[in-house]
Amino acid sequence: AEGRFAEEGWRIRNDGSQFWASVTLTALRGAGGALLAYLKITRDLSERKRAEESLRASEEHFRLLVQAVEDYAIIMLTPEGRVASWNLGAKRIKGYDESEILGRHFSCFYTPEGVAHGKPEWMLEKALEFGHVEDEEWRLRKDGRKFWANVIITALHDAQGTLRGFAKVTRDLTERRKVEELEES
Repeated sequence: AEGRFAEEGWRIRNDGSQFWASVTLTALRGAGGALLAYLKITRDLSERKRAEESLRASEEHFRLLVQAVEDYAIIMLTPEGRVASWNLGAKRIKGYDESEILGRHFSCFYTPEGVAHGKPEWMLEKALEFGHVEDEEWRLRKDGRKFWANVIITALHDAQGTLRGFAKVTRDLTERRKVEELEES
């Protein structure tokens, strides 16, 4: 009806083995429009399919790993510093649900003093300059309570060197800080 049909799917070889194929059927018509034959082209795409499945499985394993971590907030930031991903640890430590934090600027985790002194921008600049930056100081939870945080921000570049964003890992060290303060007293 349309003159051509194309699809991808599993096919079977003469020996009974399966392969992933791209198949195109084209109607060949004569001068008067009468159907003369069909041209069928089959390409074996098994290697591409295996590579796609391997990549999908690898991405799934990585996603499961990051999502399962509860003791560290693992966050992906855009090049502008907006939250692009959020794990279970980030929710536990910072108090935000993923739906209410995605797209917001990460400066919302800093104290008003830190924001006034440009600390969020400084952190991104240093991560760009040195590849990563580490810091320990007070940060804010969603409810406004402070917690002592160890933060590492790493600049992420693609194969061409283009900045793709930042990985931000935060650990809540409030209990350790309280113990240290007690030991000092």
